Amino acid sequence: MERTISGRRRVATVRPRHLARLPADFWRLWTAATVSGAGDGVRLAALPLLAASLTRDPRSVSLVAAAGGLPWLLFALPAGALADRWDRKRVLWGVDLTRAAVVAALAAAVAGGHVSVPLLAAVEFALGTAETLFESAAQAAVPAVVPTERLERANGRLYAGTVVASSLAGPPLGSALFAVVAAAPFGFDATSFVLAAALALGLRADLRAPAEQAPAGRLRGQIVEGVRWLWRQRQLRTICLLLTLWNLVENAILAVVVLWALEVLRLPGAAFGLLLAGFAAGGLLGSLLAERVAGAAGPGRGMAACVWVTVAAYLGLGATRSGVVAFALLAVVGAAAFVWNVLSASFRQAVVPAGLQGRISSVYRFATWGVIPAGAALGGVLAGQLGLRVPFLVAAAALAAAGAALLPGLRDADLAAARAEAAAR
Repeated sequence: MERTISGRRRVATVRPRHLARLPADFWRLWTAATVSGAGDGVRLAALPLLAASLTRDPRSVSLVAAAGGLPWLLFALPAGALADRWDRKRVLWGVDLTRAAVVAALAAAVAGGHVSVPLLAAVEFALGTAETLFESAAQAAVPAVVPTERLERANGRLYAGTVVASSLAGPPLGSALFAVVAAAPFGFDATSFVLAAALALGLRADLRAPAEQAPAGRLRGQIVEGVRWLWRQRQLRTICLLLTLWNLVENAILAVVVLWALEVLRLPGAAFGLLLAGFAAGGLLGSLLAERVAGAAGPGRGMAACVWVTVAAYLGLGATRSGVVAFALLAVVGAAAFVWNVLSASFRQAVVPAGLQGRISSVYRFATWGVIPAGAALGGVLAGQLGLRVPFLVAAAALAAAGAALLPGLRDADLAAARAEAAAR
């Protein structure tokens, strides 16, 4: 049987019983992602608490969060091109060591009493900029170390580990550490980046783009090549368009979900974190079930089911006044989101040439993550003018319309044909 490692073809005999196994390099990537995810979860809980301890001005606090998201609009496209030019293994460990130094400096500033809101915003901007390069390289690393037929399993395991570390375990630990010693969460995060860098250094696979696919010429031309390639690949273009609208309306919900929980569901503030844990728990379940969904229903029908289940859950969330029902429906939303993530990421990694993986990932995220600030603004306007239930109902209607228009382009036969064509290259 022929398979591709980092774009270089070799002939290898693989026995059927080995197909279920994921290679050692994948588990190094998984461990690194889980360790750094725990650090991210710790920091993402502690940083807002630190900002709130400095100021109660909502505009100043929101500035810190906005600074972390801005690099995806500014640097995502060139970061993807650079990830295709450079040795991706060096990018992984180099970025992690850089992030460790940035967060360690923040920990020292907190310990010394020299922290300020502008400093927090600068740290978040620096970490967000580093993340654009890291994520482009990391997305390209998975298909370089995992056979195509195991991508759903590998991505499911990656997402599951990340959800547990960054959404379930990390935030409570971050809050607890901050309550004891304010600098401790940031020291923990810096240590997690150092450990992740060490694991990346131990990767044995060659993660560089193959010589015949290595990008050449000016950076701008390479970025344009990535944009054009994604737009011309019909199924990937459809997935990107649908997810862009999905993220837009979902972030309209997330922008006001805390007010909805307090004023519509009448939950105490202490229960808000538990409510959000429903989404994380559903995401963990979805990550583990995605491979079975793909095998039982097919990736196209599986992605369609994710859309329609989410539409129904949004309608339910817009109608309910029960915290228990809301928890269950948020778990459904989380499960659908992560099944979609695994299936769509696996398709993208399977069809994109090795020399374009970084650029396609960055173009994809530029579109799908770049709308997050606009979605948040939309949610605020809708809730402020029409009420806190309206963002859920608008999100359901918009996602249903997008699903009806775009899902016919994601038939299983078409997705399978695209993967077969990519495998034959």
